[in-house]
Amino acid sequence: MRQSISYGALLLVFVAGLLMPQCKVLKQRRQPASLETNWLKGLDTLEMTTSATILYDNQQQRFKAKFRTNGGDRVWGQFTKFGFEGARILFSRDSVQALNRLERTYYSGSIAGLDALGLPAISDYDLMMSWMFGAVLQQDDFQKEDSLWLSPAGLMVKIIASDTLGVNYLEVYEPSIEQWAALQWMNVGELEGGLWAKDRTLIIQAEGLEVSLSTNSLEKKGPYDLPFEVPSSYEVIQP
Repeated sequence: MRQSISYGALLLVFVAGLLMPQCKVLKQRRQPASLETNWLKGLDTLEMTTSATILYDNQQQRFKAKFRTNGGDRVWGQFTKFGFEGARILFSRDSVQALNRLERTYYSGSIAGLDALGLPAISDYDLMMSWMFGAVLQQDDFQKEDSLWLSPAGLMVKIIASDTLGVNYLEVYEPSIEQWAALQWMNVGELEGGLWAKDRTLIIQAEGLEVSLSTNSLEKKGPYDLPFEVPSSYEVIQP
């Protein structure tokens, strides 16, 4: 995959960058569940369309992404290029289903299985949802411990920059790959009654991965359908 990575594989790399292998952790501390209830307060019922760019091992791909959620517990995603669907996902905190249309493959199981496929991952669902949808975070959303902050899942966080609108640049330590990942929220403005970052980036420098998202539209007119059907001809991917 490192020598010749396909568009379909890049889509799965992007999916993996949004998900987390919860059972593969090092020095990860768990926080009370009450902390998690504050994080996705803006992610009630919405649909967001974005332009996405992936740079992975010096190979770049651009495509469109659409995300839907009816409360934040389950997120549906569709990835298209030139008007054709390349991949579709449906995931929650502890499971994921993924269709790769281009390679006619299907994965269903734990999110840890994606990590077993060799794809980079970030292991805090709430943090990743906030980044993916562009929801602006405040320092009060983190818990301070010594010179570091902790995310709801207990990952170590360095808050690099913040302003009156909230945190706009942080680094989070991902134990499963033993690397720091940089997350940025940019061009924050009011949209649909809340503060949202139009542009976001995720960089895992050691993995050669950079993901950029730019919001094209956001609406709250759900509940939304989360369609997911698996063609019988698709090959099942085993981690």
